[in-house]
Amino acid sequence: MEKIRPETKPRTPSSRILQDVLDNAPENHFTLGWLMSALRERSFGIVILFLGLLATAPIGSIVPGLMLMALVACTS
Repeated sequence: MEKIRPETKPRTPSSRILQDVLDNAPENHFTLGWLMSALRERSFGIVILFLGLLATAPIGSIVPGLMLMALVACTS
């Protein structure tokens, strides 16, 4: 029997999406809401990645750790 593959649209690489976000970022500051809206459907994974990287830093790892816990609690 032949397997039927669902139609999928090609995904844009995350590196290209991040480059577009950097190119369109406001000059002075940005908010988490702006970042999540700019990343669209990939916002959750990339924000979790950034918070995870921040959590590995020896200084200031409590704040990203608490933010990660809050995000996980909100999505559960």
